[in-house]
Amino acid sequence: MSVIVKNMEMPITCRECVIGNPKAKTCIIGKPKMNTKRRDDCPLVDVKEPHGDLVDRDALIAEYDHQHKGPAGGARKIMEMAPTVIEAEGSET
Repeated sequence: MSVIVKNMEMPITCRECVIGNPKAKTCIIGKPKMNTKRRDDCPLVDVKEPHGDLVDRDALIAEYDHQHKGPAGGARKIMEMAPTVIEAEGSET
């Protein structure tokens, strides 16, 4: 499961991170905080802006296939090739 924190800038160092207890010597994953950068195993993911609405590509393609008769056209290819903003997770990955 993931949590998206709107309007939060990606911290450059562990010490700048507002997730968890900022006075603690360990980060949210229980490892020592770093002063000059974020840990390589940091679970935070930067969502680049600007981006559009985040939709379920698989559900969109399934609905297209359900409604569309005949050979797949360019619209399906566009949906398949749309850039990923947040990686899929859960049982459907």
